[in-house]
This record gives sequence, C-alpha cells and structure tokens, in this order.
Amino acid sequence: GMSRLAFLKITPQSQQVLQEFQQEIQAVLGPVLDMFYDHVTLVPELREKIGSPEHINHLKRAQTHGWAPN
Repeated sequence: GMSRLAFLKITPQSQQVLQEFQQEIQAVLGPVLDMFYDHVTLVPELREKIGSPEHINHLKRAQTHGWAPN
C-alpha cells in the first residue's frame, strides 16, 4: 500500500524542511498542546471524553512524537 508519507504528499524536499524545523516545531508544540488540553478540560463533556490526566499526557507524548522523523 501507499506509505504514510506518500499519502500526506510529503516529498523528500518537504521531509528535509520538516527535519530542519523539527526542533522548533517540538519546542512550540509542547506549550500549544498544554494550552489546548487546559482549555478542553474546562468543558465537562470534553473532559469526560478525553479521560484522565495520565491519558492526556499519553496523547501529548503521541502528538509530539508524531513530528519526529521516521
């Protein structure tokens, strides 16, 4: 099947750019995710869907690692 990178239309050139900016992306991603989840957990219905603080930490780690090169 089609690779994930091909599906996302990530070319070798854009992959290189992503790798160059990876540290910057990860540096801002943490605080952005913190603000997002702080906001989301203020809404009781959303907090129930997302679950425990441990699960939120797991989601943040997964979302941050998604930017790491394969």
